[in-house]
Order: sequence, then structure tokens, then C-alpha cells
Amino acid sequence: IFPNTLSAPPTGTATPRSSVNVFDPDFQNPRTFQTSLGVEREIVANITVGADYTYAKMENLQRLFDINIAPSSGVAADGRLLYQSPRPNPNFNLIVQAESTARGMYNAMTLSAKRRWSGGSQWYNRGLQYQAFYTYAHTKDDDSNERKFQDIFYQDWQNLGAEYTWSNTDIRHNFVMNATWAFAGDVQAGFIFNTRSGAPYSRLSSTDLNGDGAANANDRQFLNGVDTGRNAYRQPTYSRLDLRI
Repeated sequence: IFPNTLSAPPTGTATPRSSVNVFDPDFQNPRTFQTSLGVEREIVANITVGADYTYAKMENLQRLFDINIAPSSGVAADGRLLYQSPRPNPNFNLIVQAESTARGMYNAMTLSAKRRWSGGSQWYNRGLQYQAFYTYAHTKDDDSNERKFQDIFYQDWQNLGAEYTWSNTDIRHNFVMNATWAFAGDVQAGFIFNTRSGAPYSRLSSTDLNGDGAANANDRQFLNGVDTGRNAYRQPTYSRLDLRI
């Protein structure tokens, strides 16, 4: 009874095994190769249009990997592999290793239109400028953990190839425009408008369906014996308009 302490665990009880984090001795810093090509031209007075293409290849991206897990012990009723065998190192639960084994790719085409500040003497046209950009892009990776690096994100360590698909940050269509319009009496009106297609997401379970011990929700739903896929679904389109006078 408090405040007294036990000198030893009660008979018949066992001390829970701890999980530990380690660092891969062969860890390498992330590396990005990026190239871009662009062209811009004035088509009429004060108005220019442009086109830019960007390609980036990311290597040695960081991922967390459990190195204390045995091969699958069977197949669940929904078709997923199960991991219910004893841990190779029985002294620990998960041994989570920080590795540089993930990869990614980004390519995008951006079209732009810009009007330099110019105006006339009319009360409604003392000055106008605007910029508009539309980007069509693809982003792929097999571990999107740049803002949450403490969790294991892959579903099945024996099938990491299934993780290489659309990144969490894959925004297929993105349009941004801003403008400022000056009137008589030092009155100005402006706006910023942004609309983009929805970000991808996975149909995840809130429980550890495959028994690998990962604490976060990393097990996807299976339908008719088939994995629904990483980031196979899309959120609704997002739009925002900010006005200023």
C-alpha cells in the first residue's frame, strides 16, 4: 500500500518488455538531385507569361524500421500477413532503427502570368498588378515522415514495394493568384486566391490488425482480400479567398 514499494514483482507477473530506438551505423544523409527549366516572355506591354518544369529525385530519406520482428506467421481472414511469432531478441519488444532507405520523386509543370504595376488617370484605374500560377505535379515516396519522424509508417516490412506511391504531400493541381487594384483617393483593393486538389490519404485501422506491434495506425483496410493501398484516396478540393481593402 502506498507509500510502500514492492521489493520484487508479485508471483506470476512479468515485467513488460521495453521498446528501444537505435541508429543504423550505415545511415547516410538525405540527398536530392534537382533540375529545372523555364522560359518567360512578354506578350503585350506589362504582361508576361512563363512555363517552368522541375524534377527532383530524393535518395537516402529517413525511415524507422523495426529490426526485431520475425517473418510472417500466417495470413489473416482479410488477406493480410500476420506477425505473431516471438521476437528474435526476446529481451525487447520493438527495436526501432533509424535508416536512410526511403526514396522519393517530384516533377511539376508550372504556368504563370504576370502583370507589372501600371495604371491610368481614371478613378477606377490608378494602378493594377497581378500574378497567377498553375502547377500540375506528381510527388511519390515510400515514407512521408518529414513532419512526424517518431512513427513506423510502412504496413508490412516484407512488402515495402507497396509503400512507393503517391506521397502525403502530393497535390496534383494547384492554382494561386494575387492582385492589387488602386482607385482614386489612395484606395486599394487586393486579394489572394488559392484552390488545389485534395491531398491523398489511406484507409487506416485504429488497431494493430497484423500484430507487428507498431503503436501508430499504420495498418490499411483490406477489401475482398486486397490491400486498399497507400494514399489511394483523395480529400475534397480546397479553396481559399482573402480580400483586403
